[in-house]
Amino acid sequence: MRIAGAAGWAFTGIITGQVIDAVNITVIFLVSFISMFFVFMFTLGITTVKPERIRIEGNSFSHLKKVLKNYQLVFLLICVLLVSAGATTIWNFYSIYMKENGASASLVGYGLSFQGLCELPLFYFSARIIKRFGIKTTLVFTVFTTAFRLLLYSAIKNPVAAIPIELLHGISWSLFWVVCVEYVNRLVNSTWLATGQSLLYAAYYGIGAIIGNFWTGYLYDKKIGLPAIFSINAIIVFCTGLLLLFVLKKKDFRPTPINP
Repeated sequence: MRIAGAAGWAFTGIITGQVIDAVNITVIFLVSFISMFFVFMFTLGITTVKPERIRIEGNSFSHLKKVLKNYQLVFLLICVLLVSAGATTIWNFYSIYMKENGASASLVGYGLSFQGLCELPLFYFSARIIKRFGIKTTLVFTVFTTAFRLLLYSAIKNPVAAIPIELLHGISWSLFWVVCVEYVNRLVNSTWLATGQSLLYAAYYGIGAIIGNFWTGYLYDKKIGLPAIFSINAIIVFCTGLLLLFVLKKKDFRPTPINP
């Protein structure tokens, strides 16, 4: 699923950037409409999900209290929230950062597409990497890589020179997300996996993203430039990495075999 999404991200980034330069920014809504229309057409051929599967996923928060008694999981979710709050500046302010440094829409599109391309190998080899280096070591490394990536954005002012930074995207996002999913699966009872994954999504895509957007937007409105904001968020993410390194237990509650 993730590999398919990364491929789509890489493909559409280039196209959208080129179309914006050729026409104008409003054309992105037309591109999105066409893309989603094809998605709708393809979904008509998807096989219906079994009813029992729907019931399990539909009650994903039914064991919330029991799951939250796992303090290792709660700590992990808080750290994921902090990483999300810091990294949101990359996801939602990347275009502003590039254009403030003189990038065209096409160059921004190339940068976004390069991100998608860098995701592919990390998603594919993620299980082998986790198996080789261990789940905690891999998680901490991805967080420190995210902090380093933010620091590079703060230092580089040339938009062309910023493109190679996206080489870190596969580690700071793809591998980070896979290892978080696997860590939650190991910390949560096998019958409550849907609840655990729902909490993970809520921490990263929900609360973390909301806080990160408000935080970055607030600083940006206060005339604090994006380079300084990237630096501040790099410190936040780096400190989160230290917390994970020294607080998160290395031993998992429920070991789960990883098939390479």
